[in-house]
Amino acid sequence: MKILVIGAGAFGTALANTLAKENKDVTLWVPNKNQWREIGNKHTNYKYLPGIKLSERLIATENLKSVSKFADIILLSIPAQKTRVFLSENKDAFSEKATFVLCGKGIDAKNLQLQSDLLLSVLPNQDFAVLSGPGFATEIAKGLPTALIIAHSKIETAKILQKNLSTLTLRLYASNDPYGVQLGGSLKNIIAIACGISEGLGLGDSARTSLMIRGFSEICNFAVTLGAQKKTLFGLSGFGDLSLTCNSTKSRNFLLGKSVVQKNISEKFNLNSKTIEGVRTAEAVLKLSKKLKVEMPIVEAISQIIKGKIEPNDAVQLLLSRPLKIE
Repeated sequence: MKILVIGAGAFGTALANTLAKENKDVTLWVPNKNQWREIGNKHTNYKYLPGIKLSERLIATENLKSVSKFADIILLSIPAQKTRVFLSENKDAFSEKATFVLCGKGIDAKNLQLQSDLLLSVLPNQDFAVLSGPGFATEIAKGLPTALIIAHSKIETAKILQKNLSTLTLRLYASNDPYGVQLGGSLKNIIAIACGISEGLGLGDSARTSLMIRGFSEICNFAVTLGAQKKTLFGLSGFGDLSLTCNSTKSRNFLLGKSVVQKNISEKFNLNSKTIEGVRTAEAVLKLSKKLKVEMPIVEAISQIIKGKIEPNDAVQLLLSRPLKIE
């Protein structure tokens, strides 16, 4: 199987690196010429994976069309908000025989679509799967043990992808619920921002855990309404990914939440950054939840905080003053 990884950010590079270490036939597309030269000559990607030496077996190219037509599996690892533009600009570069594996975690804020919907809106005949779960790029790149989910509507195809993309350190589990896997991976980023805010306010472990669990309840209600399998959300791509990002300073969404409280957003983050997926996804989910009439008070509070409509402390008081309910 010829594998093409599109996107030389942290996650794309990490995936390509772990596959290359095991002699998989993998090529990493790097659109930036200087970055391409660095990966090819120095075997590093300092901007996204500082201090990590990449495998000398990793092949990088800046010419997308030279490899895209021959790829059997295409791992699309670009920011979720850039997916539609990228696919529209390069739709003639791909073979319909290839299976796209969507790695971006987010809902398009403009069109309110998941990554699979965006793909099919541009390439309606393209086969696709979804890769998600609790895995930090730096740890995958270093070869630390990581378990993720590979989901395809046909479980037999998911198993084929599982076999071709698993490595000694990257263990993939097969699923037939690509929609649920996408929703779990996308929505957890919003709750991670909430947990970061809780940490920044010094509310303690109990409050952060409560936010995470109640946030998980919101994720489940929303995702199941959109057709996700509930069992998927209790697995790696749902509760597993949520647990990781809500409890680690390696999570950009968690750190963003802390920085909101510390009033230094402009110094550390750009709220329009497409790599902090929870920001734009919160906007999309809030709009969708209102259309679906699904109550999501935590998501709504995070959206208002990000937009500067409410202070974090006030949001906490609003959440605490909500009517008492039965779980």
